[in-house]
Amino acid sequence: REALFMVGEDVIRKMATVAVAGALAGDRSATLVSMVLSRALFCELLAPSVNELPARMYLLGLISMLDVLFETPLSRILQSLPISPEMKAALNGDESAPSHVLLLVRSLESCDWQRCQETQRLLGLEEGFIASTYVEALRSASATMREMFYPL
Repeated sequence: REALFMVGEDVIRKMATVAVAGALAGDRSATLVSMVLSRALFCELLAPSVNELPARMYLLGLISMLDVLFETPLSRILQSLPISPEMKAALNGDESAPSHVLLLVRSLESCDWQRCQETQRLLGLEEGFIASTYVEALRSASATMREMFYPL
């Protein structure tokens, strides 16, 4: 409890994400772990703009990468996860704001600018806001990775 008070819940959550993703990634690169963290952070940062809870969106971003970490189809993973039907629907690509946020981050990651613009319009968000939020998520993920793997 003292550690949580001293460093804060956000830092503990990020460290736990990196630790779990790193363990699941095994001998694969730290780049994969960084991608998991940056996706989760981007979803969390966009949450207020799409009227969602930040913690729930963070979890959504994290879960959306489990297929890569486990090398198993996401549909199979979702069968055993105790998450809400709404979360499962968003991960399966329904027409909800959380699903659109996932589509947006995947489009950014793959440099699919046309899909980014389409999704941006669906979400009603400004391009500059999305770009600055994505950069913030990448910077935060990078800083967390440095702290975890290369502490001073």
